[in-house]
Amino acid sequence: MSLPKVPQSRAEINLAWMQEALKQAPFQILDMAWANGSVGDGIGVMSSLERVTLTILPDDGGEAKKISVIVKTPPSGNPDLRKFVLSEGFCQREYKMYTKMFPAWAKYQDERNTPEKFRFRHPHCYYAAEEGVSPTEYKMVLVLEDMVASGYSGWGQGYRGKGLRWTQAKQVVKEMALFHAVGMAYKEEIGLKHYSGPEYDWLYTHFKDQSLLDTYLRSGIDSTTQFLTSLPPSKSIPPQLISDLSSFTDIHRLEELSFPRGSRAGTITHCDMHTHNVLFSAQNSVALLDFQGCSYSSPMTDLTFFLLLCCDSAIFTSPSRLHEVWTVYGDTFAAAARAMDSSVKYPLHEIVEDYHASLVNSVMHIVLGSKQWCFSEKLTSPETQDRYEAALIDSFTRCGGTFSLALVEQWADYFEREESEEEQVSDFFSDDDNYYYDTDKMIALSSSPPRERKRMMTATDKMVVLSGSPLQEKRWVRAA
Repeated sequence: MSLPKVPQSRAEINLAWMQEALKQAPFQILDMAWANGSVGDGIGVMSSLERVTLTILPDDGGEAKKISVIVKTPPSGNPDLRKFVLSEGFCQREYKMYTKMFPAWAKYQDERNTPEKFRFRHPHCYYAAEEGVSPTEYKMVLVLEDMVASGYSGWGQGYRGKGLRWTQAKQVVKEMALFHAVGMAYKEEIGLKHYSGPEYDWLYTHFKDQSLLDTYLRSGIDSTTQFLTSLPPSKSIPPQLISDLSSFTDIHRLEELSFPRGSRAGTITHCDMHTHNVLFSAQNSVALLDFQGCSYSSPMTDLTFFLLLCCDSAIFTSPSRLHEVWTVYGDTFAAAARAMDSSVKYPLHEIVEDYHASLVNSVMHIVLGSKQWCFSEKLTSPETQDRYEAALIDSFTRCGGTFSLALVEQWADYFEREESEEEQVSDFFSDDDNYYYDTDKMIALSSSPPRERKRMMTATDKMVVLSGSPLQEKRWVRAA
C-alpha cells in the first residue's frame, strides 16, 4: 500500500508515514504518539498545529530517546477560514520559504563559512510536501522542529501586560537584522534588484482586491476610532489623528507605495513579527516562527510593526532608546554582512529614514488586526490599549501630524529621486560602519522630535542629513 505524499487526515499520519517522510533525518523512528493539548493555545488560526512525540534511534549510535515535532497543515474546522487562507496563499507561501528560500540562504551562508551566531534561527524542517494548485484542491504538510522541546518558550504575557522590555526586545531586533541581512546579501549575490517577477510572485501583496482584508480594516478603523473618542480630554488625542484613520481604507495604494523605491533597501520581510511569532531561550537567543505572510518590502516594516505592537512604549517614544534600537539593528546587520563576506550595506541614516517612511504602513497593519491585538477580551488588557494609544500618537507625531496617503507618496517620490541624486551626496559619507552619531563624524537625522533634533544639531562643523516633518522640508544643512 502506497503512502500519501500529503496526508488528508490525522489517521493517515501514522508510524509508517512518519518513517517514510523522515527517512532522510539522521535517526530512525521506532514509535510515535500524538501529544495532548493545543500547540498554539488557540492563537495560530492560519494553520493547524499538532505536536507528535517520536521515539528515535540516532544514526550516530546513541541510545533511543524521545523528541517531539510539529505537524503543520492548513486550518481545519472552519471552511470559510480555510478558503481565505488558501486563496491568499498563506500556506503556499510558508511552503516556499521552507523549501526554496531557507535552503538557498543556508547554502549561500555555508559556502562562506558563516558562523551560526550570524544566522537567524527558525524551526528546522524535516519534511515538506504540497499537492494541488487551486485553493479548493491545495494540500500541504510541514513536519517541523518543536522549538519548545529545543529549549525555547513564548513571551508569557502575549499581547497583555506592558509589552516586551528592552532586554527581550533587543534580542528580537538582532534576530530580525540577521533575517534581513541574509535576504539582502543573497539578493545581491544572484544579481537581483528586487525579489519580484514570476519567480517570486508567491510573496504576499495587497495590490489585488481582497474583500475580507478590507472588511477587517474597516472594522479595525471603527474600533480604533471608538476607542480614541472614548478617552478623556486629558489624553489630548489630536483630532487630525482620528480623521486621518479614514485614509487607511485605500490599503492597496498604501501597500503599492510601500514597495522599495530607487536604490532603497528591500528584502523578504516577515510581515507578522509579533510576540506569538517569536520564541526566547534561556541563553538569550530568539527563534522566528510562522512565515506565512512574507513579502518584499523595506526591512523597517518589520521593525516598526514589532516595536509599536509588542514593546513597552518607552522603547519607541524615547529618542535615546529608539536611537539605540536603530544602532543595535544596524550594527547587527553590518556584522552579519561581514560574516557572509558580502558588500551589502544598510547605513544608519537609511535605517532612520526607512523607519519613518514605514510608520504609516505599520500603523495600518496594526489597525487592521486591532480587534484581536488590542481589543480582544481574551488576549488583551488595559495596558495593551495604553500601549496602542502611545503607538498611534508617537507615530502620528513622527509623521509630522498626518497619516495621509500624501505623506507616503512624498516618501516614495523622494526615494525615487534620491537614486538619481546619489552621486551628488555620496561624498558626504564614508565607509565606516560606526561613523553616525560619532563626535568626530557626521550625524544622520530623520524626523526626530524637535527637542532631540535641537540637541543633536548643537555639534559644530558636522554635516547633518535632516529629514524634517513634513517630508518636503528635507534638505542638506550644516550644523551651526
